[in-house]
Amino acid sequence: DYVITGVYSSYNNGPKDRQWKAKCCKSLDHFVQDCRVSGQINSYDSDMDFSVDYPEVFTGFYSAHLDSTEDRLWAIQVCKYIQCSGSLTCDTADSCEQVSLVSGQSYTCSCNTGYSLTSNNKSCNDNNECDTNNGGCSHTC
Repeated sequence: DYVITGVYSSYNNGPKDRQWKAKCCKSLDHFVQDCRVSGQINSYDSDMDFSVDYPEVFTGFYSAHLDSTEDRLWAIQVCKYIQCSGSLTCDTADSCEQVSLVSGQSYTCSCNTGYSLTSNNKSCNDNNECDTNNGGCSHTC
């Protein structure tokens, strides 16, 4: 029933870890659409402070770890937070496992990067990136 609308993180070099605080808001009769991934929102060994304003919310976090710093660079998936109205109900739009793409009073389901829509057109399967061109990696996946 809640969505994340802000996140703050500080890096502690002693245990080489981050402490997190999140800002949450109650979700009432809404769904998400028009998702995008932010650019990098922090630097290694530094604080991170990122927030969005209504009508956007966080729907995912992505990170890349660097062993030499024992820290991560972060990006956040952000989506528009849309209020349900008319004949489109949140129960209908929320039947999508990951992303509802709404146009007027109809919707279609979509999946986040790295996932593909299943035959029921609502659920998503995690793609194995190593199955295609070794995931674009020079080493073995």
